[in-house]
Amino acid sequence: MSDFPECIKDDKVANSKIMGISIEEYRCRIGCFGGGAAATSSPKQVALSKRRTSSLLILLPAAVLVLLLLSSGIEPNPGPQFTCKSCKTSFQQLQNFYKHVSIHKLEATIFCPYIDCSGHYSTIRSLQSHISRDHKTLERSVSISTPQEVKCPILTCGILMHTRERYLKHMPHHLKEGISFSCPYPNCGVHVATLSSFRTHVSHTHPINGQETQGASCVSSSSSECEASSSNDCGKQNLDSEPSTSSHDKNKQIQESNTKETAAFNDNNSEDVFYSEHAAKAQLAKFYLKLEAVHFLPISTVQVIADEIKLVTEMSHNFLERCLRSELDSTGLHNSVVEEIVNKAFSSDPIYNIHHKRQDAEQLGTDHLRQKFWKKHYPFVQPKEIFLGRDVDGSKKLAHYVSIRESIEVMLRDPKIKKMVLDSFENKPPSTILSDITDGTAFAEHKKQHHGGKCIFINLFQDGFDYNAFGPSIGVYKPLGFYFAIGNLKPEYRTKIDLIQMVYLIMEKHIKPSEKEELDDIDKLKEVLRPLIDELEDLKLNGISVDGEVVPVCLLFCQGDNLGQHVIGGFVGSFSCQYCCRFCPISLDEFRANPTLTKPLRTPEGYDISVRKAKSDWFAFRDKCLQTVERRKLERARHAPLLERVRAPGTKVTVKRILAKSTFEKLRAHNFQGVKYRPSALNSEKLGFHVCNGPSLSVCCAHDIFEGIAKNMLPLILKHFIEMGWFDLETLNRGITTFPYEGSDKRDTPTKLKSLQALGGNASENWTLIRLLPFIIGDLIQDREDEMWQLYLKLKLIVEYVFAPKITVIQVLFLKSLIRDYLVEVKRLLPQCLWPKQHLLMHYPELITIYEPLVRLFTLRFEKAIISEDRRKVIPPEVLSEDSFILLSCVTVKGVSYKIGEYMILDSFEECDLQVGLIDNIFLNQSTEEVFFLMNKKPAVNSFQGFFKVVMPANSYLFSSLESLPDYYPLPSYSMGGSECINLKHTMIKM
Repeated sequence: MSDFPECIKDDKVANSKIMGISIEEYRCRIGCFGGGAAATSSPKQVALSKRRTSSLLILLPAAVLVLLLLSSGIEPNPGPQFTCKSCKTSFQQLQNFYKHVSIHKLEATIFCPYIDCSGHYSTIRSLQSHISRDHKTLERSVSISTPQEVKCPILTCGILMHTRERYLKHMPHHLKEGISFSCPYPNCGVHVATLSSFRTHVSHTHPINGQETQGASCVSSSSSECEASSSNDCGKQNLDSEPSTSSHDKNKQIQESNTKETAAFNDNNSEDVFYSEHAAKAQLAKFYLKLEAVHFLPISTVQVIADEIKLVTEMSHNFLERCLRSELDSTGLHNSVVEEIVNKAFSSDPIYNIHHKRQDAEQLGTDHLRQKFWKKHYPFVQPKEIFLGRDVDGSKKLAHYVSIRESIEVMLRDPKIKKMVLDSFENKPPSTILSDITDGTAFAEHKKQHHGGKCIFINLFQDGFDYNAFGPSIGVYKPLGFYFAIGNLKPEYRTKIDLIQMVYLIMEKHIKPSEKEELDDIDKLKEVLRPLIDELEDLKLNGISVDGEVVPVCLLFCQGDNLGQHVIGGFVGSFSCQYCCRFCPISLDEFRANPTLTKPLRTPEGYDISVRKAKSDWFAFRDKCLQTVERRKLERARHAPLLERVRAPGTKVTVKRILAKSTFEKLRAHNFQGVKYRPSALNSEKLGFHVCNGPSLSVCCAHDIFEGIAKNMLPLILKHFIEMGWFDLETLNRGITTFPYEGSDKRDTPTKLKSLQALGGNASENWTLIRLLPFIIGDLIQDREDEMWQLYLKLKLIVEYVFAPKITVIQVLFLKSLIRDYLVEVKRLLPQCLWPKQHLLMHYPELITIYEPLVRLFTLRFEKAIISEDRRKVIPPEVLSEDSFILLSCVTVKGVSYKIGEYMILDSFEECDLQVGLIDNIFLNQSTEEVFFLMNKKPAVNSFQGFFKVVMPANSYLFSSLESLPDYYPLPSYSMGGSECINLKHTMIKM
């Protein structure tokens, strides 16, 4: 019975029947068909019968095998189904799934089709890499079948290969001739260019023992199986020679029967339909949505694109219809039949139907219809229109508000976001290392308000922006946007663009009170922000349900640039007035006299007292102004007859303003020690928020340093070098533009200076210039002890500490001392640079302990990704003992790219030197998705000129994961004075 399938040999199905015939009788008939195998036959006849039976069983009609399995109570196994987890469509072939999943490529996540796998990826290519890496065996067994014969893909050759062994022997001849080819196995097509890649591909994708051999003849079996039938004609016949005529005819008859019987079976399992009409419609709807929401195309432009698609489909239909009618008419079909075929064919075109009116079909041809489709099918949070009254011209003043509650509920549907929120509820052990918002004292104090310390805390960000601002339109249509980010998320995700949610959008001019509203003491900003404040209070009181538990949602910090923070916080908006610090009540004169002086931080009680004093002065000044206005009205009325005589006939007298413009500005500028006469709209007892509690208005170190201090002070330092005759502006700009930037520095290359008044780049570009200036002009500095050069080096070192993602308390104390020394030097060398932002530096060390590392709250946006690999190859088994490791040439983790040849910081020493590791190899653990580096350890000596020199000792290697390294940032090396040097992006914690 060794020649029968396992299901036939099983005792449990011994009495089963196939098509009404018992299995025993079926075996006899098969034996007779092969020449008979009676009990009285000779041993030679029995052996021949068994061999023929073995061959015929493999060629059994598919329907018979199915019936056999059904009759035995065992359902046929169609193989693994690849199910699209987005639309629940299943496929038997992986290639068909790939074709289908392309309709989901515009979505944020593409899920792995394997049922027991939770992998999700942002691109189809990443998904294919994951399946190839983690589901090799199953993929091979489903997507690739071994043929009975394959044809050599080389056109000049084209021989037929009947066995895997013949394939292995034949194809290397072409590779040795330098000819590459695509694997001819069905559903494979992998391109092969070298002998080693060919052998690796065959061994991994087309192994000897594989499920793909099922359903094939002995031709597809391993050589050992064929050799088991030695000294017989079957092996020779099926391997290399043509079968005999009689056998060939019989096989042909069986194959024809097989084809007929399996036709109906396959009809019900056809996978030709990869995309439904709704899938095509959804794909185009996502495309239109992406144009508006991601690429920010105006609605009018999107409508032009939709109209052009509509026109193109009409033209395509017209051309294809003419061709189709011509072909059908040539067949002699009746006109009515031709008309029916044509109408049915073209009425099924989803792209045409989407843009043309058709009964009972959703349309996407207009903006109204697209909006309707998006709201119905996507997790859309409808903005609410807020009426703010009318302006002086009678036009409506409108704002748009998006519910924070609804946005958070939609975000929590994502399992990754929900998991991060739940993980944030766990209490972290105390640490001396500050690395995130949760490490600051402000968060620790806030947690005491809640039972168990559980809350969803959000950071509110506000900023004004201009678009298409040319000529007289500048500032007229400037909107003010409010956004929020969930603080419970990990820092690398918290400020990802897709996770920052719009809350409020309003014209900036609408938050400013008119003259009458100001004189009537109407707090216009508080009135406008009332919908936001009401929802924030409701969220804290009633919370949001997370896994059946109601969790309060609290406002923790408000973020923005200095001007926006002062406006929203109720502080003076001018930074040239005496009291321009929102953190302490120091005057500008006091700061300039003693730059290292700071006063105690403002408190909620002190803030409220200042508001009352400012309000009292404001009332007195307003009443005085109104009395003056009344006296002028009486005087004007007394002289009215005289004015009528001298006025031209028909002239209409209009009074546009109540107060003179200068008087009105003085009225609005009233404050007490920098606090204005109306408290912040965000101050609320129900909300538990006060702008001076914490303090809750964070700083943006990027604005303060890169777009403030460095932008305006660094040109003055460079001007000093030029005046010393060390170089000129042209040489400086040539050095900036021709410098060989490496790694991530290429993304933010600094711009050349148009003058020595200010740097011309944005924050990121100015950051790069500060870092790499020692490499750009270091060799031109003739006196390394020059005071201006040392002042620059102090500023560079401050930047490294301020922007460190992790910092210890000891380092905070050192930063405080460093800032003191720096400001003393600024007063002595560049007293004109003692701006208010220089004073903010003195608050930075204390603010770091309150907030956490300041880089976590600055307003530059990050785009973080998970892991994306490039140009990977499988490591040979002899390289690593575990085959779960993949060798990479580069990798991107959380938005940071790593590649071979860059340096990682491994350790730091008290003598200010470093130990660094040169990345020789990058590995990815397939099972854990961890990234590992094989690094050549080297010491890096501090030059005390803004960079470190790498020393080349004997090779000493370290194999370490990225997560276990003390610093995450890769550093490219630059040549300086014949030495290989590196420049820090930020300082690191002491090891």
